[in-house]
Amino acid sequence: MARFDSILETQDNNGQPLELEKSNGQESPTKPKKIVSANFVRTSEIQPKPVEWLWPERIARGKITLVCGNPGLGKSFLTCDIAARVSKGKAWPDGAEGCSGSVLMLSAEDDPADTIVPRLISADADRTKIEILKSIQVQFDAVKTPDEKFFNLADDIPVLRDELAERPDCKLVCIDPLSAYLAGTDTHKNSDVRSVLAPLAQLASEHNIAVVCIDHLNKRNQTSAAYRVAGSIAFSATARCVHFIVRDEHDPETRLMLPMKNNLVSDVSGLSFKLHTYAEGSIPCLSWSQEPVNVSLDDVLEKQSSGRKGEFKTDKAVEWLRSELKNGKRPSKELLADGREHGFTERPMRNAAKRLNIEPAKDDFNGIWYWELPSEDDIQDFHKDDLFPL
Repeated sequence: MARFDSILETQDNNGQPLELEKSNGQESPTKPKKIVSANFVRTSEIQPKPVEWLWPERIARGKITLVCGNPGLGKSFLTCDIAARVSKGKAWPDGAEGCSGSVLMLSAEDDPADTIVPRLISADADRTKIEILKSIQVQFDAVKTPDEKFFNLADDIPVLRDELAERPDCKLVCIDPLSAYLAGTDTHKNSDVRSVLAPLAQLASEHNIAVVCIDHLNKRNQTSAAYRVAGSIAFSATARCVHFIVRDEHDPETRLMLPMKNNLVSDVSGLSFKLHTYAEGSIPCLSWSQEPVNVSLDDVLEKQSSGRKGEFKTDKAVEWLRSELKNGKRPSKELLADGREHGFTERPMRNAAKRLNIEPAKDDFNGIWYWELPSEDDIQDFHKDDLFPL
């Protein structure tokens, strides 16, 4: 590990030397005068250069790329797959030529021993080229044992800069999830988010590495994809490429990797993958399709948010109906009235009845319609297309 010396007492918070003044014959530090000047550069002095890619047209070197999605869709599996490909220089899923180098991984949620390493093995990674950051050491006294602390982007970019300087072959840094490494940053304030991400973007540029960050989505179901990234809009604004991982509405086992934003190229198609287990008991890995996916991300999110709202209402109504009918049949009119008292309108109630295979039956003696639970074997699986529209 590279050594990162603590700030000297004769420096201010920005690392600038403090002027010394004498008090009772002894020197004591005072704050220096603040000098501010602008640093302009003529465009004629800037040598143009092409964008360098880790994954052509999807993940750029020297830039931040954001991968966003709801929990449980395989985002962390994706980072392991990307890291494994870089470690061996393997071709990308769309057939693009690979890029070989070492990888640094920052993972706050997954255990290295029982989760990350098994996934890397399953993805056929060269694990000698992949390192996981556990913590950083802080030492204020050369005699005492160093303290360990959790890395955070607000304070510890200089540490990461030193580590990258020792690894000139590093091509990729993965941060999963980004929110775990922001310390006390107010993630809903643009200025605060930019103040943390700007040094990270500068670091990526200095070392020409790709920085891939995992982030979650917020709950604003009715807004466009650009406003679905959790926290401030500055997250997606700072990243040069943003990809969303969403479920395929036609195949629940398939995940779509769709572009939300790409400032470096235009008209990039999406891709799809599944989590595939090759042997019983083995760790899944990503199985990619080379078939391009050309669907609108906003359309997919809109359909899924609409369907999710209906499913949630029906789920709750199913639970309530099971409880109400566990002791036998009840008049449907009475049930619907009680359902309204519990916050269920008629459509979720009827959708729940349909999912439970409840067939309304009329009593020939009193002419009243009843609902009754069938046997458990007759209760069907949920099929969204069979439900009443909301």
